[in-house]
Formats: sequence, C-alpha cells, structure tokens
Amino acid sequence: MNRMVATLLVLVGGACAPQPGNTPVADPATDLAALRAADSAWQDASISRSADRMIASYAQNATADFGQEPIRGAAAIRNHWAQFFADTGGRLGWTMERAGVVPGASLGYTIGTYRGHYGTTDASGPYFAVWQRQEDGRWLVLIDTAR
Repeated sequence: MNRMVATLLVLVGGACAPQPGNTPVADPATDLAALRAADSAWQDASISRSADRMIASYAQNATADFGQEPIRGAAAIRNHWAQFFADTGGRLGWTMERAGVVPGASLGYTIGTYRGHYGTTDASGPYFAVWQRQEDGRWLVLIDTAR
C-alpha cells in the first residue's frame, strides 16, 4: 500500500502543483488535522445518504474508481451517488486508518477500510483517497478509489 500511495502522489503531484485554486501545505500538523476533519465530514455526508452533500467533498475534476470504468468529473460522480442512494438499502461508511499531507505541495491522502450495502450485496475492503488543498484551505477529493 505504501508504494501505491507514493506512486499516486507522484503522478497527481505533477499535475496539481502548478494549477490555480490550490495552495501548498504550509503547516503539516494543521493541514493534517483539517484533512482528517474533511474525511470525517465526507463520511457524515455518506451516512446522510445525500448525493449533494457527498459531491461537496469532491474537486470539480475528480475521478472515482470503484473497480469498473472510472467516473470522471463532479457531475458524473454526483450521478453515481444519486443512483447509489436511490436504493433505500444503499449505505456506505468507512474507518480512516491513516492520513498524510505532502509538505510543500497541495496534496494529502486518506487510507482505510469501507463497508457498504447495495441491493442484496454487502461489501467491504480498502479505500484510498487523494485530496487537494484549495486556496480557501478546504480539502477536496481528487481521486477516490475502493476495491
């Protein structure tokens, strides 16, 4: 998993560092606390079963990859969550196990274990999210993966 984290951060870091709309991490301890809080708020949005609250945690250019074809862009990801929550039994939660920020960059990550139910299927496994710090200090999901 550590090699996967490093590889994703290198790939995403090159693409994200020069873009307007995000600022480098200046205080890793403060930013790590804000990142952990953002992941917790994201999970609260999932528990609320609201696609609108879920998408508020994603960057406009985010990608979600849950094992099928990657879902690209906030509108498509919102549509995914709207369909997921349309199933009255659809639910998703997770336990964040690790988080980190990249000093001098605008990136961070969270890693943990998800558990969910959709239709008649229960699922659980690892999740990994790459986050991007915005100019206003908010952390937004840039890449969301689960297997």
